Amino acid sequence: MLLLFAFPVYVVLQFYCVRQCENGWSAAAWLPVPALLISIGLVALSVVNFLAIPWFYIIYTTPVSIVWLLAVMLFRSLSMRREQRAYANSEEGRWQALRDAHDRT
Repeated sequence: MLLLFAFPVYVVLQFYCVRQCENGWSAAAWLPVPALLISIGLVALSVVNFLAIPWFYIIYTTPVSIVWLLAVMLFRSLSMRREQRAYANSEEGRWQALRDAHDRT
């Protein structure tokens, strides 16, 4: 998203610097200026965004997220065990168990 705003500014500044270089400015001195201005702007925007994070939201929702993640993992584990049990009790599962036991001997 930042690039959508930064790229047009970069193009305009680069064009301006190229035009000034055609008017006698030193290219080596002025062509890095747009990149430098964009970099400073992006760093400033990053700092502002970091400070604007609602820390209380993160502090209170992180434990809830962890509990939710653990609940999902537990549910998946239980459902996987249920599927394994259902397969083991099926006809095909019993034959597979016999083949596995025979292969181990």
